[in-house]
Amino acid sequence: MDIFSTCFRVVLTFFNRHIKIIPMKIIEYKLYPNKTALAKLEITLEQARLLYNQALEERITSWKENQKGVNYYDQAKTFKGQYPISAMLTQCVLKRLDTTYQRFFKKNSSFPRFKAKDRFRSIDIRQWGLNASLKEGKLRYDKMLIKTSNHRELEGIPKMGRIVKRADGWYLQVTCEMPASIPKKEIKTAIGLDVGLKYLVADSNGNMVEAPKLFRKSEAKLAKQQRRLSKRVKGSSGRNKARQVVAKTHLKIQRQRKDFLHKVSYGYAQNDLIAVEKLNIRGMLKNHHLAKSISDASWNILLQLIRYKAENAGSYFVEINPRYTSQKCSGCGAIVQKSLSVRTHICPECSLVIDRDTNASLNILRAGIALGGEMGLPISLKPEATRSLA
Repeated sequence: MDIFSTCFRVVLTFFNRHIKIIPMKIIEYKLYPNKTALAKLEITLEQARLLYNQALEERITSWKENQKGVNYYDQAKTFKGQYPISAMLTQCVLKRLDTTYQRFFKKNSSFPRFKAKDRFRSIDIRQWGLNASLKEGKLRYDKMLIKTSNHRELEGIPKMGRIVKRADGWYLQVTCEMPASIPKKEIKTAIGLDVGLKYLVADSNGNMVEAPKLFRKSEAKLAKQQRRLSKRVKGSSGRNKARQVVAKTHLKIQRQRKDFLHKVSYGYAQNDLIAVEKLNIRGMLKNHHLAKSISDASWNILLQLIRYKAENAGSYFVEINPRYTSQKCSGCGAIVQKSLSVRTHICPECSLVIDRDTNASLNILRAGIALGGEMGLPISLKPEATRSLA
Protein backbone atom coordinates (compact mmCIF):
# COMPACT_ATOMS: atom_id res chain seq x y z
CA MET A 1 0.00 0.00 0.00
CA ASP A 2 1.44 3.42 -0.97
CA ILE A 3 1.77 6.35 1.43
CA PHE A 4 -1.12 8.24 -0.20
CA SER A 5 -3.56 5.39 0.43
CA THR A 6 -2.36 5.07 4.03
CA CYS A 7 -2.88 8.80 4.70
CA PHE A 8 -6.30 8.69 3.07
CA ARG A 9 -7.39 5.79 5.28
CA VAL A 10 -6.15 7.59 8.42
CA VAL A 11 -8.07 10.76 7.50
CA LEU A 12 -11.20 8.75 6.64
CA THR A 13 -11.02 6.90 9.98
CA PHE A 14 -10.65 10.20 11.86
CA PHE A 15 -13.59 11.70 9.94
CA ASN A 16 -15.87 8.75 10.71
CA ARG A 17 -14.99 8.81 14.42
CA HIS A 18 -14.80 12.53 15.24
CA ILE A 19 -16.77 14.61 12.73
CA LYS A 20 -20.43 15.02 13.62
CA ILE A 21 -22.83 15.05 10.68
CA ILE A 22 -26.31 16.39 11.45
CA PRO A 23 -28.92 14.06 9.87
CA MET A 24 -31.69 15.81 7.95
CA LYS A 25 -34.98 14.47 6.61
CA ILE A 26 -37.38 15.96 4.05
CA ILE A 27 -41.09 15.36 4.68
CA GLU A 28 -43.46 16.10 1.81
CA TYR A 29 -47.16 17.01 1.79
CA LYS A 30 -49.61 17.52 -1.07
CA LEU A 31 -51.18 20.99 -1.07
CA TYR A 32 -54.83 21.71 -1.89
CA PRO A 33 -55.01 25.50 -2.44
CA ASN A 34 -58.31 27.25 -3.18
CA LYS A 35 -58.66 29.51 -6.22
CA THR A 36 -57.37 32.59 -4.40
CA ALA A 37 -54.35 30.83 -2.92
CA LEU A 38 -53.63 29.09 -6.24
CA ALA A 39 -53.59 32.41 -8.08
CA LYS A 40 -51.30 33.95 -5.45
CA LEU A 41 -48.87 31.00 -5.60
CA GLU A 42 -48.71 31.30 -9.39
CA ILE A 43 -48.02 35.05 -9.18
CA THR A 44 -45.37 34.58 -6.48
CA LEU A 45 -43.60 31.87 -8.49
CA GLU A 46 -43.65 34.01 -11.63
CA GLN A 47 -42.28 37.08 -9.83
CA ALA A 48 -39.51 34.96 -8.28
CA ARG A 49 -38.62 33.67 -11.76
CA LEU A 50 -38.47 37.20 -13.20
CA LEU A 51 -36.24 38.30 -10.33
CA TYR A 52 -33.90 35.36 -10.95
CA ASN A 53 -33.62 36.20 -14.65
CA GLN A 54 -33.04 39.92 -14.05
CA ALA A 55 -30.39 39.20 -11.43
CA LEU A 56 -28.64 36.81 -13.80
CA GLU A 57 -28.78 39.41 -16.59
CA GLU A 58 -27.23 42.02 -14.28
CA ARG A 59 -24.32 39.69 -13.45
CA ILE A 60 -23.68 38.86 -17.11
CA THR A 61 -23.91 42.51 -18.23
CA SER A 62 -21.64 43.75 -15.43
CA TRP A 63 -18.93 41.29 -16.41
CA LYS A 64 -19.20 41.96 -20.16
CA GLU A 65 -19.17 45.74 -19.89
CA ASN A 66 -17.00 46.41 -16.84
CA GLN A 67 -15.16 43.12 -16.22
CA LYS A 68 -16.60 43.30 -12.72
CA GLY A 69 -18.42 40.58 -10.84
CA VAL A 70 -21.56 41.18 -8.80
CA ASN A 71 -22.00 39.23 -5.57
CA TYR A 72 -25.04 38.26 -3.53
CA TYR A 73 -24.78 41.22 -1.12
CA ASP A 74 -24.67 43.77 -3.95
CA GLN A 75 -27.77 42.28 -5.53
CA ALA A 76 -29.61 42.03 -2.20
CA LYS A 77 -29.28 45.83 -1.91
CA THR A 78 -30.14 46.45 -5.57
CA PHE A 79 -33.31 44.36 -5.69
CA LYS A 80 -34.61 45.09 -2.19
CA GLY A 81 -38.32 45.92 -2.58
CA GLN A 82 -38.18 45.83 -6.38
CA TYR A 83 -40.60 42.90 -6.77
CA PRO A 84 -43.99 42.27 -5.09
CA ILE A 85 -42.69 39.33 -3.07
CA SER A 86 -41.45 39.06 0.51
CA ALA A 87 -37.94 40.16 1.48
CA MET A 88 -37.25 36.57 2.57
CA LEU A 89 -38.12 35.16 -0.86
CA THR A 90 -36.12 37.89 -2.61
CA GLN A 91 -33.05 36.88 -0.61
CA CYS A 92 -33.68 33.17 -1.25
CA VAL A 93 -33.91 33.68 -5.03
CA LEU A 94 -30.70 35.73 -5.09
CA LYS A 95 -28.96 33.18 -2.89
CA ARG A 96 -30.05 30.39 -5.25
CA LEU A 97 -28.45 32.24 -8.16
CA ASP A 98 -25.30 32.90 -6.15
CA THR A 99 -25.04 29.21 -5.20
CA THR A 100 -25.37 28.24 -8.87
CA TYR A 101 -22.53 30.61 -9.71
CA GLN A 102 -20.34 29.17 -6.98
CA ARG A 103 -20.99 25.64 -8.26
CA PHE A 104 -20.07 26.78 -11.78
CA PHE A 105 -16.76 28.27 -10.60
CA LYS A 106 -15.98 25.01 -8.77
CA LYS A 107 -16.78 23.15 -12.03
CA ASN A 108 -19.64 21.24 -10.39
CA SER A 109 -22.31 22.50 -12.79
CA SER A 110 -22.79 24.40 -16.04
CA PHE A 111 -23.17 28.17 -16.31
CA PRO A 112 -26.50 29.49 -14.93
CA ARG A 113 -29.22 29.79 -17.55
CA PHE A 114 -32.27 32.00 -17.83
CA LYS A 115 -35.36 30.25 -16.51
CA ALA A 116 -38.40 29.69 -18.72
CA LYS A 117 -41.77 29.24 -17.00
CA ASP A 118 -41.47 25.45 -16.95
CA ARG A 119 -37.93 25.54 -15.51
CA PHE A 120 -38.57 27.50 -12.32
CA ARG A 121 -40.85 25.45 -10.11
CA SER A 122 -40.15 26.15 -6.44
CA ILE A 123 -40.59 28.81 -3.75
CA ASP A 124 -38.06 28.63 -0.91
CA ILE A 125 -38.96 29.10 2.75
CA ARG A 126 -35.81 30.04 4.63
CA GLN A 127 -36.92 29.87 8.28
CA TRP A 128 -39.63 27.44 9.29
CA GLY A 129 -41.81 28.83 12.06
CA LEU A 130 -41.04 32.45 11.14
CA ASN A 131 -41.82 32.51 7.42
CA ALA A 132 -44.20 29.54 7.41
CA SER A 133 -45.73 26.99 9.75
CA LEU A 134 -47.96 23.92 9.71
CA LYS A 135 -50.86 23.72 12.13
CA GLU A 136 -53.93 21.47 12.20
CA GLY A 137 -53.18 20.21 8.70
CA LYS A 138 -52.92 23.69 7.15
CA LEU A 139 -49.92 25.60 5.84
CA ARG A 140 -49.62 29.23 6.92
CA TYR A 141 -47.54 31.10 4.37
CA ASP A 142 -47.62 34.69 3.12
CA LYS A 143 -51.04 35.46 4.72
CA MET A 144 -52.50 32.28 3.19
CA LEU A 145 -53.94 29.16 4.80
CA ILE A 146 -53.58 26.17 2.51
CA LYS A 147 -54.96 22.72 3.24
CA THR A 148 -52.41 19.88 3.11
CA SER A 149 -52.61 16.10 2.87
CA ASN A 150 -51.49 15.98 6.55
CA HIS A 151 -50.75 12.25 6.25
CA ARG A 152 -47.97 12.33 8.86
CA GLU A 153 -46.53 14.50 11.60
CA LEU A 154 -43.32 16.46 11.24
CA GLU A 155 -40.29 14.80 12.82
CA GLY A 156 -37.34 16.33 14.62
CA ILE A 157 -36.85 20.10 14.39
CA PRO A 158 -38.26 21.76 11.21
CA LYS A 159 -35.64 24.12 9.80
CA MET A 160 -36.67 25.23 6.31
CA GLY A 161 -39.15 24.44 3.57
CA ARG A 162 -39.99 24.66 -0.08
CA ILE A 163 -43.23 24.87 -2.08
CA VAL A 164 -42.88 22.93 -5.33
CA LYS A 165 -45.05 22.98 -8.43
CA ARG A 166 -45.36 19.68 -10.30
CA ALA A 167 -47.42 18.40 -13.19
CA ASP A 168 -50.19 17.18 -10.88
CA GLY A 169 -50.30 20.08 -8.41
CA TRP A 170 -48.44 21.81 -5.59
CA TYR A 171 -46.39 20.19 -2.82
CA LEU A 172 -44.80 21.30 0.43
CA GLN A 173 -41.37 19.98 1.45
CA VAL A 174 -40.17 20.54 5.01
CA THR A 175 -36.53 19.88 5.92
CA CYS A 176 -36.21 18.64 9.51
CA GLU A 177 -33.12 18.23 11.66
CA MET A 178 -33.23 14.74 13.15
CA PRO A 179 -31.84 13.53 16.48
CA ALA A 180 -28.30 12.15 16.59
CA SER A 181 -27.94 9.03 14.46
CA ILE A 182 -28.34 5.58 15.98
CA PRO A 183 -25.13 4.15 17.53
CA LYS A 184 -23.20 2.01 15.07
CA LYS A 185 -23.62 -1.75 15.26
CA GLU A 186 -21.01 -4.44 15.66
CA ILE A 187 -20.59 -5.90 12.17
CA LYS A 188 -21.94 -9.44 12.16
CA THR A 189 -23.45 -9.52 8.65
CA ALA A 190 -21.97 -8.10 5.46
CA ILE A 191 -23.00 -7.99 1.82
CA GLY A 192 -21.40 -6.89 -1.44
CA LEU A 193 -23.52 -5.27 -4.16
CA ASP A 194 -22.76 -5.00 -7.87
CA VAL A 195 -25.07 -2.70 -9.85
CA GLY A 196 -25.66 -3.33 -13.53
CA LEU A 197 -28.06 -3.02 -16.45
CA LYS A 198 -29.26 -6.57 -17.04
CA TYR A 199 -29.67 -7.00 -13.28
CA LEU A 200 -30.09 -3.82 -11.29
CA VAL A 201 -28.32 -5.45 -8.33
CA ALA A 202 -26.44 -8.73 -7.93
CA ASP A 203 -25.43 -9.43 -4.34
CA SER A 204 -22.80 -11.67 -2.77
CA ASN A 205 -25.52 -14.03 -1.48
CA GLY A 206 -26.34 -15.01 -5.06
CA ASN A 207 -29.56 -12.97 -5.30
CA MET A 208 -30.32 -10.81 -8.32
CA VAL A 209 -32.81 -7.98 -8.78
CA GLU A 210 -34.08 -7.52 -12.32
CA ALA A 211 -33.87 -3.97 -13.65
CA PRO A 212 -37.49 -2.73 -14.03
CA LYS A 213 -36.66 -0.60 -17.12
CA LEU A 214 -39.62 1.68 -16.40
CA PHE A 215 -38.68 4.36 -18.92
CA ARG A 216 -38.08 1.81 -21.68
CA LYS A 217 -41.54 0.31 -21.07
CA SER A 218 -43.19 3.73 -21.39
CA GLU A 219 -41.22 4.96 -24.41
CA ALA A 220 -43.88 4.05 -26.97
CA LYS A 221 -46.59 5.76 -24.92
CA LEU A 222 -44.42 8.85 -24.47
CA ALA A 223 -43.57 8.99 -28.17
CA LYS A 224 -47.29 8.99 -29.05
CA GLN A 225 -48.03 11.75 -26.54
CA GLN A 226 -45.08 13.83 -27.75
CA ARG A 227 -46.22 13.52 -31.38
CA ARG A 228 -49.60 14.91 -30.35
CA LEU A 229 -47.86 17.73 -28.50
CA SER A 230 -45.72 18.64 -31.51
CA LYS A 231 -48.84 19.03 -33.69
CA ARG A 232 -50.52 21.55 -31.37
CA VAL A 233 -50.26 25.27 -32.08
CA LYS A 234 -47.72 27.01 -29.82
CA GLY A 235 -49.40 29.10 -27.14
CA SER A 236 -52.78 27.37 -27.52
CA SER A 237 -54.71 25.76 -24.66
CA GLY A 238 -54.58 22.46 -26.58
CA ARG A 239 -50.78 22.52 -26.54
CA ASN A 240 -50.78 23.29 -22.84
CA LYS A 241 -53.06 20.31 -22.16
CA ALA A 242 -50.89 18.03 -24.30
CA ARG A 243 -47.79 19.25 -22.45
CA GLN A 244 -49.45 18.43 -19.13
CA VAL A 245 -50.16 14.88 -20.33
CA VAL A 246 -46.48 14.35 -21.23
CA ALA A 247 -45.34 15.85 -17.92
CA LYS A 248 -47.68 13.59 -15.92
CA THR A 249 -46.36 10.51 -17.71
CA HIS A 250 -42.78 11.48 -16.82
CA LEU A 251 -43.88 12.12 -13.23
CA LYS A 252 -45.51 8.69 -13.03
CA ILE A 253 -42.32 6.98 -14.28
CA GLN A 254 -40.28 8.93 -11.73
CA ARG A 255 -42.56 7.86 -8.88
CA GLN A 256 -42.64 4.21 -9.99
CA ARG A 257 -38.85 4.17 -10.08
CA LYS A 258 -38.54 5.86 -6.69
CA ASP A 259 -41.00 3.43 -5.10
CA PHE A 260 -39.13 0.42 -6.52
CA LEU A 261 -35.73 1.72 -5.40
CA HIS A 262 -37.00 2.43 -1.87
CA LYS A 263 -38.16 -1.18 -1.54
CA VAL A 264 -34.89 -2.62 -2.87
CA SER A 265 -32.68 -0.33 -0.76
CA TYR A 266 -34.58 -1.06 2.47
CA GLY A 267 -33.80 -4.79 2.27
CA TYR A 268 -30.07 -4.30 1.69
CA ALA A 269 -29.73 -1.61 4.39
CA GLN A 270 -30.57 -4.20 7.07
CA ASN A 271 -27.07 -5.69 6.77
CA ASP A 272 -24.42 -4.41 9.19
CA LEU A 273 -21.89 -3.72 6.41
CA ILE A 274 -22.80 -2.87 2.81
CA ALA A 275 -19.96 -2.72 0.30
CA VAL A 276 -20.40 -1.18 -3.16
CA GLU A 277 -18.17 0.10 -5.96
CA LYS A 278 -17.27 3.79 -6.08
CA LEU A 279 -18.44 4.38 -9.64
CA ASN A 280 -17.91 7.45 -11.81
CA ILE A 281 -21.52 7.48 -12.97
CA ARG A 282 -21.27 10.95 -14.49
CA GLY A 283 -18.39 9.78 -16.66
CA MET A 284 -20.23 6.59 -17.65
CA LEU A 285 -23.20 8.67 -18.85
CA LYS A 286 -20.94 10.09 -21.58
CA ASN A 287 -21.15 6.69 -23.29
CA HIS A 288 -24.15 7.35 -25.54
CA HIS A 289 -24.73 3.64 -26.07
CA LEU A 290 -25.43 3.09 -22.36
CA ALA A 291 -26.51 6.52 -21.07
CA LYS A 292 -30.27 5.94 -21.39
CA SER A 293 -30.12 2.54 -19.71
CA ILE A 294 -27.93 3.84 -16.87
CA SER A 295 -30.28 6.77 -16.28
CA ASP A 296 -33.27 4.43 -16.35
CA ALA A 297 -31.62 2.14 -13.79
CA SER A 298 -30.84 5.14 -11.50
CA TRP A 299 -27.75 3.63 -9.85
CA ASN A 300 -26.89 6.88 -8.09
CA ILE A 301 -30.32 7.22 -6.46
CA LEU A 302 -30.26 3.57 -5.38
CA LEU A 303 -26.83 3.91 -3.75
CA GLN A 304 -27.85 7.15 -2.01
CA LEU A 305 -30.98 5.46 -0.62
CA ILE A 306 -28.98 2.48 0.64
CA ARG A 307 -26.44 4.83 2.24
CA TYR A 308 -28.94 6.92 4.18
CA LYS A 309 -31.05 3.92 5.23
CA ALA A 310 -27.91 2.17 6.44
CA GLU A 311 -26.87 5.23 8.46
CA ASN A 312 -30.34 5.41 10.03
CA ALA A 313 -30.13 1.72 10.92
CA GLY A 314 -26.65 2.06 12.49
CA SER A 315 -25.01 0.09 9.66
CA TYR A 316 -21.82 0.84 7.70
CA PHE A 317 -21.71 1.77 4.01
CA VAL A 318 -18.29 1.51 2.32
CA GLU A 319 -17.23 2.24 -1.26
CA ILE A 320 -14.32 0.34 -2.77
CA ASN A 321 -12.15 0.80 -5.86
CA PRO A 322 -14.02 -0.84 -8.79
CA ARG A 323 -10.82 -1.89 -10.56
CA TYR A 324 -10.81 -5.57 -11.61
CA THR A 325 -13.93 -6.47 -9.61
CA SER A 326 -15.48 -8.06 -12.72
CA GLN A 327 -12.26 -9.52 -14.15
CA LYS A 328 -10.83 -10.99 -10.95
CA CYS A 329 -11.82 -14.54 -10.01
CA SER A 330 -13.55 -14.62 -6.61
CA GLY A 331 -12.29 -18.17 -6.09
CA CYS A 332 -8.54 -17.92 -6.68
CA GLY A 333 -7.84 -14.27 -7.49
CA ALA A 334 -6.70 -14.85 -11.09
CA ILE A 335 -7.45 -12.12 -13.64
CA VAL A 336 -9.81 -13.44 -16.32
CA GLN A 337 -10.33 -10.86 -19.09
CA LYS A 338 -13.83 -10.71 -20.60
CA SER A 339 -15.95 -8.21 -22.51
CA LEU A 340 -19.31 -6.84 -21.38
CA SER A 341 -21.12 -9.31 -23.65
CA VAL A 342 -19.70 -12.29 -21.71
CA ARG A 343 -22.14 -12.87 -18.84
CA THR A 344 -20.51 -15.94 -17.26
CA HIS A 345 -17.20 -16.01 -15.40
CA ILE A 346 -15.19 -19.15 -16.25
CA CYS A 347 -11.82 -19.37 -14.50
CA PRO A 348 -9.14 -21.45 -16.30
CA GLU A 349 -7.10 -21.63 -13.08
CA CYS A 350 -9.57 -23.02 -10.54
CA SER A 351 -12.42 -24.03 -12.93
CA LEU A 352 -14.93 -21.78 -11.12
CA VAL A 353 -18.06 -21.16 -13.22
CA ILE A 354 -20.30 -18.39 -11.90
CA ASP A 355 -22.39 -15.45 -13.14
CA ARG A 356 -20.09 -12.48 -13.79
CA ASP A 357 -22.19 -10.11 -11.62
CA THR A 358 -22.23 -12.52 -8.68
CA ASN A 359 -18.47 -12.96 -9.09
CA ALA A 360 -18.05 -9.16 -8.97
CA SER A 361 -20.24 -8.85 -5.86
CA LEU A 362 -18.08 -11.44 -4.03
CA ASN A 363 -14.95 -9.46 -4.91
CA ILE A 364 -16.66 -6.28 -3.72
CA LEU A 365 -17.59 -7.95 -0.42
CA ARG A 366 -14.03 -9.16 0.16
CA ALA A 367 -12.61 -5.69 -0.63
CA GLY A 368 -15.25 -4.03 1.57
CA ILE A 369 -14.38 -6.21 4.57
CA ALA A 370 -10.67 -5.46 4.05
CA LEU A 371 -11.36 -1.72 3.81
CA GLY A 372 -13.52 -1.89 6.94
CA GLY A 373 -10.65 -3.54 8.81
CA GLU A 374 -8.24 -0.79 7.72
CA MET A 375 -10.75 1.84 8.87
CA GLY A 376 -10.98 0.21 12.29
CA LEU A 377 -14.62 -0.84 12.03
CA PRO A 378 -15.87 -3.33 14.67
CA ILE A 379 -15.94 -6.41 12.44
CA SER A 380 -16.85 -9.75 14.03
CA LEU A 381 -18.54 -11.59 11.19
CA LYS A 382 -20.43 -14.78 11.80
CA PRO A 383 -19.08 -17.85 9.93
CA GLU A 384 -22.20 -18.07 7.78
CA ALA A 385 -21.72 -14.40 6.76
CA THR A 386 -18.40 -15.22 5.06
CA ARG A 387 -19.23 -18.69 3.82
CA SER A 388 -19.67 -17.36 0.25
CA LEU A 389 -16.04 -16.19 0.33
CA ALA A 390 -14.64 -19.58 1.24
